[in-house]
This record gives sequence, structure tokens and C-alpha cells, in this order.
Amino acid sequence: MTTATATERIPFAGVQGLVRRTPVTRPERWGPFLLVCSLLCPMAGLLVGLKAALAVLTALGFAAAIYGLMEPSVGLLGISMLCTMDPLSRALLFTSGPFPWNTFNYWLLIVLFISISFLLKLNDPQSRILQLFVLLMGFGLLFTPQLKEGIETILNVISFFGILYYFSRNNRNESVWYWQALVAGTLGAAGGLVYYIESVHLPPVNANTWAYFPLTAIFAICLGIRSAPRRGSGQLFLGLIAVLNLVWIFLSGSRGTLLTGVICMVFLVFSMRKNSHRFAYVVAGALLALFVTFKFNQQNDIAFRRLDKLFNSDVSLVGRTSGRSELALGGWYIFLDHPLGIGTGGFATAWARIGFRQELTGFDYGVSKEAHSGWIKALAENGFLGLIVIALFAGSFAFAGWERRRRGLFPLGLFTTLVLSIGWLSTEFGSKGLWFLTAGATALLHMKVPPASPHAPPRAGHSRPEAAP
Repeated sequence: MTTATATERIPFAGVQGLVRRTPVTRPERWGPFLLVCSLLCPMAGLLVGLKAALAVLTALGFAAAIYGLMEPSVGLLGISMLCTMDPLSRALLFTSGPFPWNTFNYWLLIVLFISISFLLKLNDPQSRILQLFVLLMGFGLLFTPQLKEGIETILNVISFFGILYYFSRNNRNESVWYWQALVAGTLGAAGGLVYYIESVHLPPVNANTWAYFPLTAIFAICLGIRSAPRRGSGQLFLGLIAVLNLVWIFLSGSRGTLLTGVICMVFLVFSMRKNSHRFAYVVAGALLALFVTFKFNQQNDIAFRRLDKLFNSDVSLVGRTSGRSELALGGWYIFLDHPLGIGTGGFATAWARIGFRQELTGFDYGVSKEAHSGWIKALAENGFLGLIVIALFAGSFAFAGWERRRRGLFPLGLFTTLVLSIGWLSTEFGSKGLWFLTAGATALLHMKVPPASPHAPPRAGHSRPEAAP
């Protein structure tokens, strides 16, 4: 059956329920429209302000996500936009009170309530391990000193399952994987340009938070690069958009995010099918990066100073890491005092009460500080069991990729494990970008008919859309 009303069982390890099969023409119909909106709305922000443009795009993303409950391909395009915009939406739009701050989390929670059978039928290793981590965090709420923060942490983690719902319903539709990469990548590239032009008129945004806006756009490209059309320059176009997003990350001065972005660039190079595209990508990408970087002299100088500071031996370790090393050491002491954890969401309170320790320098002594690291947060709040579980979650992607190496999926699995391992060194569990990447990777790794590997011949009877750019 090939009509829009036909149903079939989708070959995803965690989902065996009946869903509506979406024609390939759906993403080709909605993709260009959302692509144009992702390009023109940020540019309109130069006239009406970035916040107004962001509000329109956020409303459009939610509309697509809601409509996506009926049309899966539209839903994936919308969720890709929302995950990309989430760092800026939280900083500029949803700023007052816990409810607006968690608007996106609440929507994903509603999605899971609507599709509770989906959650119950998940049986892939990644979902099972993360479900165990959620149960462990729920247990930690029983003795946490900060219940509200603990609940918010759990909301952030279970967002993975809501995003996975959208991905899993499109696991046979290669076209929408390509279009979500185009839409999110363009949104990050155009939005980043307008952000740096308009930054003097915007409220201050933490650089490490902002950097996940272009980084999530790159994640979307990494997930869609294998589904680009074989004819045309779709992969090269996606790669160049990714380079522009990497420039925005560099100008932010966020060093941990920059390292993750560089790993993404390496993954994209090896994911391209043609050597000519690889060569053009490296050369054109380098020229584009140089040109754009030196157009923003002030941000360029700040970024270079932050990188130089990281490797400057005259600066203390605490100064070079902006206090992250001190927080990590404090998290270790909290764990030693509470091997089973201080309770989900309790790190900030525990840090403020840690007291004098000989090895600590007194950085922000007595001040409530977040862990700024998923690894340290899990260790301090959920004990050694929490650290083991999230380590299993991160490592499960490389293991699943190795099991499916004959399908060409080991690079994707290893890439996802590396990104999580490095990403959780400098950020906690609130980043939708990391959950977006892991949900997409989970769907791809457990897809019975994955997108073709870079050098595989076209499958019989399989057609791809022509390149958009």
C-alpha cells in the first residue's frame, strides 16, 4: 500500500505500533516552505528585531509539531526547528517562571502521554538504559534538597523520548531526513548571522548556551547527510551550511562546543560520497570560515583570547577552565560524602554547603552553582549508579554501530558516543541539541533499512528526491 491512508508496521526496534505512512511528497511540499521561512524570518529580524522573528519561528515550529501528530514528516521538520531554536527561545522568549522556561518540555511530555503505547513498546538498548536512568533520578527526588530543580532535570532527560517519537515515525522516509537537515542548518546559519549583527540590542546570553543554537543545526546536518540525493550537490551544500554554523560557534568563544563542532566536521567529511565533494568542502569551507570570521573582528578577538587562555600556563587551571575544574573537584567531594548521591537537582545546594576543603581554591565559595557537566551532575546527584548508567547510555551508540558495521553505521554510533562524552564535560542535561542527536541516532541505528552508506550502490527500486540547492 502506498497511499497516504495506508498503514503498516514500521521496522524500528522500539516501535511496532501501527502508524500512518507518509508519502515521500510530504517533505518535498512542506520542506521548501519551512526552508524559506527559516531563511527569511531571521533576515526580517534585522528590521523588526530578532526576538520578534524568533517568536514567529517558534510559533511556526510548534504548529508543525502539533500538525505532525497527524502528518509525521511535518512533525519532524517542526521538532528539528524547535530543538535548534531552544537555546535562544529559553534565553529570549521563555524567560519568566518555570512554566514558560519548560514550554518545549511540556509539549514533549504531552506527546508521550498521547502516545503512551509508544513509550511502553520501546525495546532498543538506548531507550531501555535511559528509562533506567529516569527511574534512578525519580528515586533521587525522595531525598533531594531541591525538588523543583530535580523535576526540571527529569523533564529535560525524558524529552529524548518525545523527540524519538517524531524520528521513529519517519524512519522509512529518507526525504524528510534530508529536508530537516536543510531547514535546521539554514535556520542556524541565518539566525547566527542576525544574532551577531543584532547582539548589541539583545539581552546578554551565556555564550555556552547560545553556541548550542548553531551546534544543534550541525547535528541535524549530521543526521541528514547520508539521505541527501545522490545526484546534485546536496551533500556539499549541507557541508557548507555546517561550516557557517561552525563559524558562529567559534565566534561565541565556547571552547567545549567548538571541539564538538570540529568532531562534527570530521564526521561530515567521511560521510560524503564523492572525493570531489570532500575536496571542495574542505577548500570552500576554509575560505568561507576565514571570510566570515574576519568580518566580525570584535567577536573574533574575543574567541582567540579565550582559546589562548585555555593553553596559557601562566593562568591557573581554575582560570583556564572558567571554574569548571573546581566544580568537578567539588562534585567529587560531594560524591565521596554521598556515594548514593545528594538527590536529583541538589548539586547547587550541596556546592553552597560544601565547606572548606584543602584542595579547593575558594572559587564561588558559599554560592549556589550548577555542575555545568552531565558527568559530574550524575555522579554527585545520583551516585556511582547514576554515572554508570549514563556511561552505558553514551557507550551504547558505539556498540550498536559496531554491531551494524556492515550497514555502514559504525561511524554514526562512534560519532554519537564521542559527542556525548565531550558534550557532557561542559553542559548538563538541559541541552535539546544532545537529545535531538541521540534520538535521531537511535532511530537510524535501529532502522531495518538505513540510509545508504557513502559508497554503497543505490538500492533496487529506491528513488531519492533531486537536490534542492
